[in-house]
Formats: sequence, structure tokens, C-alpha cells
Amino acid sequence: MKRFDGRTVIITGASGGIGAATARRLHHEGAALVLASRNHEKLQALAESLDRDRTVLVPGDLSNPGTCTNLIAEAHNAFGRIDGLVNNAGVAWEGSILDESFWEDWQEAFAINTEAVIHGP
Repeated sequence: MKRFDGRTVIITGASGGIGAATARRLHHEGAALVLASRNHEKLQALAESLDRDRTVLVPGDLSNPGTCTNLIAEAHNAFGRIDGLVNNAGVAWEGSILDESFWEDWQEAFAINTEAVIHGP
């Protein structure tokens, strides 16, 4: 018996690592998936290994509130419901406060790791 038959799950940061592994596991358990990532190529590669009738891709940057709105709309359009969310999108930042790019790097990390959760799905 598949524990997620008939369920729809959104996974952000789905193109690699924990997000991709979670997508594969939930797909194996019967879930319909709505997968989001900024890396369209890796997202597409993951989707090719899954049943396309139960998988929708939403490439985009979750620091943009419009991407989050689109993600929810795509889930409802494709499957009519949302049963779960794996809010996995995030970026790591390595550097020094003395780096010339510090402020831009900090803003990107904050937008994805914090703000996207607030206005996310």
C-alpha cells in the first residue's frame, strides 16, 4: 500500500540533495508532486525519472512572491488540492563580512531562506 496515494505535495528546492531525495521517496509512495527550483535543468532531469502524470514542474526563484503564488496555482490546476509542503529551498552562504559582495550575498540568502518561507506556499 502506498501511503501517499491521492495526496499532492509541493517540494521547494527539489532539484538536488534532500529535495530530490524527498521527491523520489514521496513519488514512490504514490504522491502527486509539484516541484520547484531555480535550477530548471536539474529539475527537468529529476522529472524524467518520475511519472509525468503525477509531476508538475514550477521553475523559478522563490524569493519572488509571484513564484510562490504561481506554485500554489499550478498545484491546484494540476491536482485540485495541496496536502503537504516540503519547504526545502535554501542557499548556503560562505564568505566574510569584508567581502565586496557581502551585502548582495546576504540579501540573496535572506530572501530565499527567510522571506520565501513567509510568502511561500
